[in-house]
Amino acid sequence: INGDIDLSTIWNIGDTKDVTLTTGETIQLQIAGFNHDTFSDGVTAPVTLVMKDCLNTKAQMNSSNTNAGGYPASAMKTWVESNIYDKLPSDLKALVAPVKKKWYTNYNDVNSLTEGNYNVWLLSEAEVVDSVSYTVGTGEGTKYPIFTDSASRIKKVNGTNDRWWLGSCSGNFSDYFVVVYSNGKVSNYSASSSYGVAVGL
Repeated sequence: INGDIDLSTIWNIGDTKDVTLTTGETIQLQIAGFNHDTFSDGVTAPVTLVMKDCLNTKAQMNSSNTNAGGYPASAMKTWVESNIYDKLPSDLKALVAPVKKKWYTNYNDVNSLTEGNYNVWLLSEAEVVDSVSYTVGTGEGTKYPIFTDSASRIKKVNGTNDRWWLGSCSGNFSDYFVVVYSNGKVSNYSASSSYGVAVGL
């Protein structure tokens, strides 16, 4: 593509594609934004996808109540790489490339922002709302166009509206991460809780 084709003239925000993981579970991916993220080599990523709903299996951010090290140090980071990225069908996996993401690694330190490369990732609070209320700063990206209101943030687990994790640490508590409630409102909760999991890629 290399910038020669404007994919937004072909597809639309919210367009979906069903994908069957190698586990047999089918997930639905949606177009969250065009030209929103940057590949690890500095080239703009033409399309970013997000899961419309969560996996059928819930998971913890960490086995204990801590957000030390933020999302990069969390058990969840490894979990989604093993249970989502590694389970993508080979044809799609061949098209997925890592993008740059920034995370606060100290929950109450705005200077702790660090950058890394991710094939799949939990969305940050900044990627789903107009302005953050729980994260210590605004450096963890910008909102994807697919998220327009509370209703657009509602995701299901096994067919029922449920809470789902964001990767942002709560700026007020050393044991909380940010979460989206079943009504689409954003809050925060203890890291060892088991909630829905949906990634971007």
